[in-house]
Amino acid sequence: MTINGVNLLPWRAMQRARTLRLRLSGSAVMLLLGLLLGVAGSQGIHALNNEQLQRNLRLEAAISSLDQRISAIDDLQGTRERLTERMATLQLLADNQEKPLQRFAAIAWALPDTLTLQRWSMQGDTLDLTGTAKQITAVATLMSRIEQLAHFGEATLVSIDAPQKPNSTLKHFHIRAKALP
Repeated sequence: MTINGVNLLPWRAMQRARTLRLRLSGSAVMLLLGLLLGVAGSQGIHALNNEQLQRNLRLEAAISSLDQRISAIDDLQGTRERLTERMATLQLLADNQEKPLQRFAAIAWALPDTLTLQRWSMQGDTLDLTGTAKQITAVATLMSRIEQLAHFGEATLVSIDAPQKPNSTLKHFHIRAKALP
C-alpha cells in the first residue's frame, strides 16, 4: 500500500520485525529470569534442606547423648537398688547377731556364783542350759533371774540329777526357756 507515492510495506515489515524482536527478546529475558528464579529457588531449597539436615543431625546427636545418660541413670538406679538390698541384708544380719549377744550377756548376768554353765544352746526360740550347781537354790535363782530378763519368757526345769560321785555335792541340771522376739 502506498500513500501518495510512499511504499509502507517495508516500514510495516520493519515494524513487524521490530515487534517480533521485542517479543522474542522479552520472551528470552523472561525465560532467563525464569531460569534464574528456578536456579535461585532450587539453591534456596537446597540450602534450607541442608540446614534441616544439620538440625536433624544435631538432634540425633543430642538424643543419642540423652539416651546414654538415661542408660547411665538406669544403671545407677539398679546399683542403688542392689546396694539398698545389701544394706537391708547387712542391717538384718547385724540385728540378728546383736540379739544372741544381748541374750548371752543377759544369761551371763543372771548366773549365780555357785553355778557352772556347761552348755548353752538356742534352737529357734528355745534356750537350753545345762550345768552343775553346788546348791539346788542356785538353780532356782537362775530360773527366777531368767524369767525376769526381757529376752526370755518362762523358764522350766527339765531335769536335775543327784551327784554321781559319792563325795561330790555338785548337782547336774537342765533348764529350758523360751526366747521372746
